[in-house]
Amino acid sequence: MLEPLEELGTNPKPGLERIKKFMDAIGNPQDDLRIILVGGTNGKGSTTAYLSNILIEDGYKVGSFFSPHTISPRERIQINREWIEERELVDYEEDILRVSGAGYPITYWEGLAALGYKYFKDKDVDFAVIEVMMGGRYDATNVAHPAISIITNVSRDHTDFLGEEIEKIAWEKAGTIKGNLAITGAEEGFGIIKKEVEETEGRLRSLGRDFFCEKAEVSDSGNIFDYLGYEFYKEVKTTMVGDYQVKNAALAIAAAEEIGVEEEQIKGGVEKTIHPGRIQVLSKKPLIIVDAAHNPEGIGNLVANLHLFDYENLSVLFSAKKTKDWRKMISLVAPHASHLTVTEFGDGSVSAEELAKEAAFYTKSSPEKNPAKAFEDAKERGDALLVCGSIYLIRKLHEEGKIRI
Repeated sequence: MLEPLEELGTNPKPGLERIKKFMDAIGNPQDDLRIILVGGTNGKGSTTAYLSNILIEDGYKVGSFFSPHTISPRERIQINREWIEERELVDYEEDILRVSGAGYPITYWEGLAALGYKYFKDKDVDFAVIEVMMGGRYDATNVAHPAISIITNVSRDHTDFLGEEIEKIAWEKAGTIKGNLAITGAEEGFGIIKKEVEETEGRLRSLGRDFFCEKAEVSDSGNIFDYLGYEFYKEVKTTMVGDYQVKNAALAIAAAEEIGVEEEQIKGGVEKTIHPGRIQVLSKKPLIIVDAAHNPEGIGNLVANLHLFDYENLSVLFSAKKTKDWRKMISLVAPHASHLTVTEFGDGSVSAEELAKEAAFYTKSSPEKNPAKAFEDAKERGDALLVCGSIYLIRKLHEEGKIRI
C-alpha cells in the first residue's frame, strides 16, 4: 500500500522547527494530551505495547503510536488495540497534505507524528503512549511535552543520523526529558541520561537502582518474573518470548506505578501483550520463527534465546538494510545456522551476493534475490527456520503470502 503521506518525502531531516510550525497551524493537539514518550535503541515498541495494555486493563482509553509498522500502516495508530480504519487514515493523511501544501511543509515522518497526535486528540484518549521513531531530541514525536519519558536502552543504531559514539546517541535519546519523570533501563549512556534529568530538574527512576526485576522462568511460551518497585509483584507473566522482554515489561510497570495502576491490572495487561514480529513463532511443525531484530544488539538478544527452542538444524533466512551494521549482525547469527539463505527486500537492501560473501566466513550460505523463493528454499534446509535481519523482510514475506503475522 502506497501511503499518501509518502508524497512528503521519507528522507529524515533533523530539527523540530518544521513540525512546531505545522502543529501550531493545526492547533497543537499534542498540548491537550497526557503523553508518555517511549524511546531507546531496542525494546521501545514492546514497552509501548506493554504500557498501553496495562492502562487499557485499568479502564483507560489509550492511544498507541508505533514505528515502524510490521505489515500495515494502520497498525501505527491504535486506540485500545484497534487499528485506525483505513478510510480514516486516508482522510487524516489528506488533511495533513493539505496543510503542508498551504505553506507548512513537513516530511513523511513529521506527518506521521502530526497525524497521530491529531487523531488521538480528536478521539479524546486518556493517554497517548508514543513510540519515538528515531533518536529523540529531534524526532518529530518530541514536539510534545510528555508526562513520562521512557528510555529503554542505548546502543548503536541509525548511526548515519545519530552518530557512532554511545554518548552522542544517549544525548539524542535523552532529549525527550524536559523536567518530567524519566524511567530508564539503560546501562550504557546512563550518565548522560542522569545529567539531562538533573539539568532539566526532572526525576529519574532507573532499573536496577530504583526498581528491580528477577526472572523466575524463561521458556518458549514466555517468561515469569518478580518485580519490586513501590510494591512487590510476584510471578508476573509475559506471553512474549525472550528473556529481554522481562526488562521491557518492568519499564512499563514502573510507569504504570506512577499512574496508580493496581497489581491485578498490571499483571493482566502484561500477560495479554503481544507485539508482532518479536521472536514470534508462526508454526511449531515445522518450527518457523520470525524476529524483527535489525541491529547487532537485537540479533544478540535473539540468538541468546534460541536455546528455548527444540531443533537439530537451524536454517536462517536473512536480509538487511544497507544503513545497518549488517556484517556484525551476520557474525552473530551465522554461527548458529546450519545454512544461511540471504535475500533482498527492495530498495535499500544489501545485495544477496554481498550478504552471501560475508556469510560464507561463518557457515554454508546461498543467495536468492527473490524473497518468496528464498523462503521456500530456506524451509528445506533445516528442521527449523528463523527469519530475521529486517522488518522489511518480514513485511515483504507477508505481502507475498508466505507468512501470516
